[in-house]
Amino acid sequence: LIPLCPPSRGKHLTMKTAFVFLLLSLVLTSVVASYPYPNPDNIVSCGVPPDQLPPQPLKVDNSSLSLHQVVLLFRHGDRTIAGASPCWPHDDAVWNCSLTDTSIPNESRSSTGAGVDRLYRKLYMNNRNYFKGNCMTGQLTDRGYQQELHNGQMYYNYLVKELGFMPSSFSPEYIFARADDDQRVIQSLESFLLGMYPPESSGSQKILNIHTMDKDNDTMTINTNICPKWNTYFSELQTSPDYVEHLQKYTYPLLDKLESLLGMKYQVSDVDHIFDCMTAHACHEFDVPVPWNLYEAVKAEANYQEYASYVYPNRTANAQVGIGFLINEVFEWMSASVAGADFPRFVTIACHDTTLMPIMAAYNVYQDAWVPYASRVSFEIYKSTQSGEHSANAAAYTAEPFYVRMLFLDKVLMIEGADDNGLVPWSTFASITRQLVPVNPQVTCYN
Repeated sequence: LIPLCPPSRGKHLTMKTAFVFLLLSLVLTSVVASYPYPNPDNIVSCGVPPDQLPPQPLKVDNSSLSLHQVVLLFRHGDRTIAGASPCWPHDDAVWNCSLTDTSIPNESRSSTGAGVDRLYRKLYMNNRNYFKGNCMTGQLTDRGYQQELHNGQMYYNYLVKELGFMPSSFSPEYIFARADDDQRVIQSLESFLLGMYPPESSGSQKILNIHTMDKDNDTMTINTNICPKWNTYFSELQTSPDYVEHLQKYTYPLLDKLESLLGMKYQVSDVDHIFDCMTAHACHEFDVPVPWNLYEAVKAEANYQEYASYVYPNRTANAQVGIGFLINEVFEWMSASVAGADFPRFVTIACHDTTLMPIMAAYNVYQDAWVPYASRVSFEIYKSTQSGEHSANAAAYTAEPFYVRMLFLDKVLMIEGADDNGLVPWSTFASITRQLVPVNPQVTCYN
């Protein structure tokens, strides 16, 4: 054993002895315990393994219905740590990314092609970023890129091969693309569409517009710049009896345990970042300095904190000042399609975990778990043909012209009013949704 205190023999250390002791001390104090973790392909939070196609939704097997529109919201793929804040002392993970962006400026907002003889590549310089390596904070990784490629391939199989709903070749007029302005989100959208429609050998260029906006104004996640009232609800939650009891019983003991293992002081507001750090490390087989069961406890606590913030004082009031702004945006597109407007039949929205989770909470179909990378929530609108054969135990679906099915991944979500197939009459879906969207925000958001 090497002593942690300098030897007491003699009054003075020689310069060489002191230097050796200092090196040994630094080595010893920088040792962080390593614990066995499952392979990333077996960790739910890491998402579907990048070499596998995710399961596709089951077809609605009823000839009296035809698919009319699909609105697909999907989380970006696997990424590096999102927050520019330390995870724990002596974190030696090195994040190296080969995924890049290539682009060129274009003066037109309406051109349908771009004949260019060059592209420019954006590269992050090695070891000049917040975390070691050549990745930006929150960058889409190769694993995340492959996840979204396979998401796209799966949707080609589902919407093109099985249902014949989308054309077999890339046609921008059939697609409406929406993303926030985070690089990982835009790259995830591009990767998804590359997987669904790989580049054709003809060499002809087609441009698809990706609609975004300034982050301060974006509704892709809960935005308190738009509606400060959500902050009022969050402050009230933090002093509510049930929440305070949870803190005393679960949160503070968990933070104490983390502090004893990691040697850092954490606040309740740090739980999300700790969970993100642990997940990102585990998904890339970097050491996580806490045992697996403690990681699971952190994940559960992060999920509790997130869910609680979406349903206080209740899910509808919370949505009206929070994620309801995005729900309203989606509902307007769906309503336009139902009304017969010339709107693309496939709406793709690349987003975040903090988009999908509050949406499911608002519709009362929360999944009681943090959504993995490249997860999806979709709304499918079906049109009644008011004809066709159907079995005795299958509904005719002739009472209304349109029906909606909501899914998480390939799982049908049984929202209020859904039948055994998860289908809800459009009028019922519209009534539910109108309870979730902002009502006179100029008043409710500032009172």
